Amino acid sequence: MVVKRISELTLQGASLIFFAAFSSLYFQIPGLYGPNGLLPVDELIPQSTQLDLGNFWANPNLFIFSKRLGFSVCEFMEILTLFGIFLSAAMALLKNIRGTFGF
Repeated sequence: MVVKRISELTLQGASLIFFAAFSSLYFQIPGLYGPNGLLPVDELIPQSTQLDLGNFWANPNLFIFSKRLGFSVCEFMEILTLFGIFLSAAMALLKNIRGTFGF
């Protein structure tokens, strides 16, 4: 019983740390990677409207699919960060998704 409670508190704490990290990153993305940021990421990551799995296996990241989905790379980074914020908040609040699904 005590071990299970410690395990739950550890996972909940990790979820809160992920929430803080994703929240911080969300507000830093425009200044770091936006069009006028320190390192504009739209010019660094090749974007294509074609699904090229060869390019994906050579450089595996989700951002090469952003143009195909209709977003700039910076917007896609923000969307993925919002997904991380939502998932980490849900894992911190809801006990039943705090296991293998969340982590």
